[in-house]
Amino acid sequence: PILMVCLAVLTTTTAYAAEYSDIAGHPDASYIQEYSEQGLVNGYPDGTFLPNSPITRAEVAALVNRLDLPAVNQKTGNFSDVPAHEWYYDIIKNTVKTGLVSGYEDNTFQPQKNITRFEAISIVSRLIEGEGADRVKLSYQDSASIPAWVSPSVKNLYAAGIIDGYDGNAINGNAVITRSEMVRMLDKVMRTYDFDTDQITVVQTSTK
Repeated sequence: PILMVCLAVLTTTTAYAAEYSDIAGHPDASYIQEYSEQGLVNGYPDGTFLPNSPITRAEVAALVNRLDLPAVNQKTGNFSDVPAHEWYYDIIKNTVKTGLVSGYEDNTFQPQKNITRFEAISIVSRLIEGEGADRVKLSYQDSASIPAWVSPSVKNLYAAGIIDGYDGNAINGNAVITRSEMVRMLDKVMRTYDFDTDQITVVQTSTK
């Protein structure tokens, strides 16, 4: 529901990690806790985080908007499916200006679409530069099917240690990712900066 989405990513009065009732024993629990304690993500009013639930493109925009990065372009972010009355309208406009997100060729953003792993990787890759990314040899069994638009981003995050193995040694980039996976990637990136956003320079590469 839209109301719960808004509360989960925007407010500061919802449950934090120490209180989440559904992350104990979860493999990403430490990332969720750390990112929550930094004030960069919240759970839901009922005390849950829903780590295994999918995350929409609008929710991801809200997450990266919390980094409060400066604008690097003058793009308007006026998408045909992002009306001004929606909670994510200003958020999407802001994050487009930071260079972290963009829309599709048909001038849509598809804010309620669950984000795929490739899309998430493309966005997160703009926050960090992995040393030796151009020399990375990916060993995923489906590496040959990684599209050209996201291949440099995959190699970049792999080189930076933000992503590594996946189930079945397949990246499955078109699969929808979870809230916990998104937070895990962002937390790993922010650890490299000691959570100091002033150190971040957005890398200008292709994104979705």
